[in-house]
Amino acid sequence: GISHNPAERTNITDLAEGVKTLALMLYQLAWQK
Repeated sequence: GISHNPAERTNITDLAEGVKTLALMLYQLAWQK
């Protein structure tokens, strides 16, 4: 990628969805039987 380029900015909504997905996956892995 291009270093420090505004074109590579991550949308805050996309970032939040990624965090939710990661949290759900970690929860499922921690509590699976």
